[in-house]
Amino acid sequence: MTTEYKEALISAGVDLEDALHRFMDNEDLLERMLKKFPADQSFIDLQTALKNENCEDAFRAAHTLKGVSGNLSFKKLFTAICKQVEALRSNDLARAKQLIPSVSEAYEKIMQVIR
Repeated sequence: MTTEYKEALISAGVDLEDALHRFMDNEDLLERMLKKFPADQSFIDLQTALKNENCEDAFRAAHTLKGVSGNLSFKKLFTAICKQVEALRSNDLARAKQLIPSVSEAYEKIMQVIR
């Protein structure tokens, strides 16, 4: 993992120190897991469910994205998605829709670096 890539991850909201700790300081393993992140459909599923006003599916997708972002130490995304999960847990679809821009921004920043 290059220094430039590490800096880009940090600027995108990744707690790199925490992520490396989770992966036993194995940079290659972390990098492999990061490269798998774009294949995760949770964010797309969340957007679709919110568009269709399906709170149950939106909650499921948001909760999955919360777990993935937590495991990969995507702190900005994790913080944003936690708020959305709580809104959806309360069946507050209107609030969840209001929160999607902050989730989208954090998600896109990470995706730009990983791609």
